[in-house]
Amino acid sequence: EVTAADFSKWLAWAKERGYGMDFNVTYFNHAMVRDGLTLSSPEAAVRDYWVKAGIGGRAIAAELGRELGTPCINNLWIPDGMKDLPADRRLYRDLLEESLDRIFEKRYEKDHLRDTLEGKLFAVGVESYTVGSHEFYYGYAATHGVGLCMDSGHYHPTEEVSDKLTAAARSLPTLLLHLSRGVRWDSDHVLIGGSELTATMREVVRAGLIDSDSFFMSLDYFDASIHRLAAWAIGLRAAGYALLSALLEPYPLLQKAEREGDLTARLALTEEFSRLPAAAVWDYLCLSAGCPVGPTWLDEVKRYEQKVTSKR
Repeated sequence: EVTAADFSKWLAWAKERGYGMDFNVTYFNHAMVRDGLTLSSPEAAVRDYWVKAGIGGRAIAAELGRELGTPCINNLWIPDGMKDLPADRRLYRDLLEESLDRIFEKRYEKDHLRDTLEGKLFAVGVESYTVGSHEFYYGYAATHGVGLCMDSGHYHPTEEVSDKLTAAARSLPTLLLHLSRGVRWDSDHVLIGGSELTATMREVVRAGLIDSDSFFMSLDYFDASIHRLAAWAIGLRAAGYALLSALLEPYPLLQKAEREGDLTARLALTEEFSRLPAAAVWDYLCLSAGCPVGPTWLDEVKRYEQKVTSKR
């Protein structure tokens, strides 16, 4: 029964600051999740409930996007799966497809709403079977004109999202990248710098996705063991620094070496570019914007914790 009116305070806050908003329906922690299933449940009443929620979520997202003048991304992720081996894998995916068809039946202006589907490898409690797998959602998105969300923590540890971006972007109307840090499995650890984050941002820049109106990036992580504001700042700064480093990379030199068949130069330059002084540019950028340089931002978080969050 929730409508866009229930988010009026959020909307006013974002509009005042010139921000956009994204949205998602929470398909979990609810009595209508039966045996770990929602949109793929064999119980029609369960599916009907969540289909209604999905339809309502899209309507809310479209209204938010219309009011704010920038597309609202409505991302759909469900926890549906099984802890042990299913006897009929196809049944639940047929039911999920039927539910998605009902949810996405109404069309909205893409300037107001962008729909994405977020796949997953597995999770605790559903180790053997995930209904909304990467392959299922990729196929559905490509054949139904829906976008795809690729979460960097939702793949096998040896898979690299940076290698998947240009493969997916060419056949999908919208591509959403969730930046998180998986440890062993999708644990959504707070984002920090690392080789895969660096490679991902380089691919975003090199492939021109950064300039595409069909590509979006979001931060998607949490950690209740540390201060939430600090978690947000750590991950945001890590993502920002990696993106800045990618924008500073003299990529045309690598491209030239590769096109000329000089693979030795390509590897040598790749290694040399990894040591370019991007940190100095980052510090200057922070100073120019009036932002803290180095770990001094942590002092502000601690002051906020003492004055505000400790009193809640």
